[in-house]
Amino acid sequence: MTWSGEYTQTRCERRVLASDGTGLSVTQWRGRQVDNTVVFLHGLCLNSSTWSDQIASTLAGFGPRTQVIAYDHRGHGDSDSASVSSYTVDRLASDLDDVLATLKVRGPVTLVGHSLGGMTALTYLSQPRRTEISGLVLVATTAGNLTSSGAGRLLTIPGIDLLASSFDRIPDVAARGFALPLCTLLRRLGSGASRRATLMATAAHALATSSPRTAAGFLPTLRDFDVTESLAHIEARTTILGGEFDALTPIEHSELLAQRIAGSTFHRLRCAGHMLPQLEPDTVAGAIADVAGLQEFAAA
Repeated sequence: MTWSGEYTQTRCERRVLASDGTGLSVTQWRGRQVDNTVVFLHGLCLNSSTWSDQIASTLAGFGPRTQVIAYDHRGHGDSDSASVSSYTVDRLASDLDDVLATLKVRGPVTLVGHSLGGMTALTYLSQPRRTEISGLVLVATTAGNLTSSGAGRLLTIPGIDLLASSFDRIPDVAARGFALPLCTLLRRLGSGASRRATLMATAAHALATSSPRTAAGFLPTLRDFDVTESLAHIEARTTILGGEFDALTPIEHSELLAQRIAGSTFHRLRCAGHMLPQLEPDTVAGAIADVAGLQEFAAA
C-alpha cells in the first residue's frame, strides 16, 4: 500500500481481496475525516484510468472531507484475473460490496458507473448490501435487454457460452489473439466522431492492461443481464446520461432508466457515442458534482 499527496486528499494505492480471494487494484483519495464518498466504476475492456478527468474535477471541486475511490474490475487493469465463471455482473456487485466494506466506507456514498460499471451499480442496489447508497450517476448504461437493439444483437449468436468457457482452457497468447480484436471493436463502436485522440489513448492503455479472457468471458452475463424490475425500488438521487449515437447501449436504454427510476434526472447528449467520460468529460463531471455535491451538503 502506497500513499502520495496531490490534492487536499491523500492518495493511497492498495489491494483489496474479494470474498473469493481475487485481488482488486484500488486507488483511494481521502482526508483525515470523511463525510462523503464518490466511487467510480468503469466499463468492459477499460480500467479506472478512464475516469481520470472526472476524478481530477471531483478532487479539485470538493472539500477534504469528500473521498474518492476508483478500482479495476476483476480481469481488468491491475486487478487479478479469475475464472471465467466469475465474470458476471453479480460477482462485480459482490466485489463492490467487498471494496466498500474493506475500506469501511460510511456516510453518504455516490456510485458513478459507465456501461458495465453502471450495470454493476444497478445490480448492487438490487441486492442485500452492507453499504447504503445515496447518490447514483449512470453513464451510457442499461438495466438489461441488451440484445434488443444496437450491437447487443450480436450477443444472441449461438456459441457465446462455449466461447466464454473455452478461455479457461487455452494458452494466454492464443486468448489474447481472440480478446484484443473484440476489445478494439467495442472501443470503435463507442467512439463516435469527436475527441478521437483522447479515445485512442484511453483504448491503447486499457488494451495493454486487460486480461485476455475478459472480453469474451463477460459476454454471457451481458446477454442475460436484467434488473429492470428493481429500478422502481431505487431511492438514491439519480442522474442518467445517454448518447444519441451510442451503438453499444442505445439511447433507449437510458430513456428506460429515466422512466423507471423515480425522481431521476436525464441528460440526452446529442452527437455523442458510448464513451461519454471522454466524449463529454465536462458534462459528466458536472452531473457527478450535482449529485455528490448534494450528498456533501447533507453530510455537513
